[in-house]
Formats: sequence, structure tokens, C-alpha cells
Amino acid sequence: MKRTKKIPLKFMMTLGITVGKFYPFHLGHNYLIQTAKTQVDHLVVLVGYKLQDTISGAIRASWIRKMHPDVEVIEVLDNLPEAPEPWALKALQLLAGRQPDFAFTSELYGEPWAKAMGAIPITVDLHRQQFPISGTQLRNDLATHWSMLTPPAKSLLLINYRVEKGNREQGIRNVQIIMFGYLTLIILTNFDLYAQNSIFVNTPIFDRLFFSKN
Repeated sequence: MKRTKKIPLKFMMTLGITVGKFYPFHLGHNYLIQTAKTQVDHLVVLVGYKLQDTISGAIRASWIRKMHPDVEVIEVLDNLPEAPEPWALKALQLLAGRQPDFAFTSELYGEPWAKAMGAIPITVDLHRQQFPISGTQLRNDLATHWSMLTPPAKSLLLINYRVEKGNREQGIRNVQIIMFGYLTLIILTNFDLYAQNSIFVNTPIFDRLFFSKN
């Protein structure tokens, strides 16, 4: 009888998974992903989106890929009940036969969601001590919590963009104005300054932004 050779534990690849809306992608989300990916060999991030969302799932997924090119990002249409079991089943379907070893979340649903997948739950900063922010807070008052956005999200979400005389206003091209919560946002599809240097979003030019309610 032929015996199957066991793979030494140190050579086994560990798979982690996390899920969220990332609507928008903030520093708390980034901390979750950064923490998770350091504890596994491969991390899968599920980005849930609804068709009526102002900012598409594809855009949010691109934000994550820009900051974490070493993780696998999958967009998921959010048409499931708000319960751990359906989302666990959906996650396993998307993993296509891969079994997650660990499930990382910053929410109370994390433990039942992980157990429904047969994964070990790991909770990261449940009480928001590292970054006291939520997607809901940002959607309701983006101006107040602007500093909690990740750089890729800042690059895209410029609120009621009006800057002082002498700026590079002529660099704005192909502008799309959209509604997001209580604020008007402007999506810049081609802004020559930040297109060349993503660090632009953290420069003093943002001190001259005017944040105003509609």
C-alpha cells in the first residue's frame, strides 16, 4: 500500500481572507489588510458592492490594489442577506476550492463568518483604537474625517474642488461631478499633478480645499 507523503507544516501555504465594503477605503481598512497579510502567505480581500453605490466596486478594488499589490482582490455583488452563513458560502464559492485558514475582520460578525467557512477567526482592532473611523462616518461627513482616507481614495475624492488663485486649476480634465452622502464630489479622471505623483494628495495644496455642504 502506497503511503501519501505528508507535507511538513513549515512548507504549507496559509490562506487568509477578509471582507468589507471599503466605501470608502480608509486607514482602518488599510490597517486590517496590512495586519492580515503579514500573518498569512496569501490574502484574499472581498469587496462588496451594490449596483446603486455612488462609487463602484471596481474603483474601490483598485484603491486596495494600489496600496496592496501583493493581495488578491475580488469584487462581490452585495445581493445577499446580512448574515454570516450566506457570505461564508459565497466566499467559498469565490475561492474556488481553496480553503481559508484564517478570516480577518474588525466586526462582530467575523467569528461566525469564519466558523461557517471552517476558518480560524482573527479580530483586528474591534474597538477602533488604532484608527477611530468607519465608512459610515466618512460617508456622512467626509470633510471632517478627510484625514482618515487612504491616499488612493484622497486622489479620487476631491470635495467641491475650489483652490486659491495661482494654482494648477488648468490641470483639471474630464471632470465628473457625483453625489456622495451630503457632499458633492468631483472625480478627476486626469489631473496632471497627482497623476504624476500620488504623494500630491498629502501636500499643502489640500489645505486650500473648501469643504462645503450642498
